[in-house]
Amino acid sequence: MTEAIVFDLDGTLLNTIYDIRDSMNRALAACGLPTHSAEDYCYFIGSGVRVLVERAVGESHLMLCDRVKEIYLNDYATNATNLTCPYEGIMALLEVLNKKRIPIAVFSNKPHKDTLRVIAHYFPHIAFAAVRGQMEGTAPKPDPAGAFEIARELRVAPENCLYVGDTDVDMICANNAGMKAIGVTWGFREREELKRGNAAFIADCPGEILRLI
Repeated sequence: MTEAIVFDLDGTLLNTIYDIRDSMNRALAACGLPTHSAEDYCYFIGSGVRVLVERAVGESHLMLCDRVKEIYLNDYATNATNLTCPYEGIMALLEVLNKKRIPIAVFSNKPHKDTLRVIAHYFPHIAFAAVRGQMEGTAPKPDPAGAFEIARELRVAPENCLYVGDTDVDMICANNAGMKAIGVTWGFREREELKRGNAAFIADCPGEILRLI
């Protein structure tokens, strides 16, 4: 029985890749490092900001990670809503879930402050029962610790939650937490990756998620 739905953010609710690309590329350029394409960033993100920075700077420049991260976070704080937009059908899906009074939450590896900022900007009229980004002291996904915290906040058993995401990290996290892993194909990764992550169901459009509740 589905009692709540937990959504990943980047690549699931919002297409954030162009603002992430631009902020990180400015940070890299400021440190004299090569920049990358949006397609590259689709594979750099998903495991938290530290891993994003490490992948962007490359193994031979890891000593610059702290500086690049600082510049990136400062830049992204003021440029996170330049090009980002909800995926087609997402707003309608969330509105229907609100009307049905099904608790919905956001659980992201994006830093917590950035997660709160973009949710407030793009979904001001959507009632989320919980919003959680990456926090100090909690391991990032695919560790299930944050997912368990979300379930406790929602007062729902993990096995009664759907977890919706676009990467194998999300699928592994969902399975680690005992939630039903729902992969989406409109995000940053391919269907085969979701299958390898043991997705229980793969949705090709947001409306398909309504069939699962």
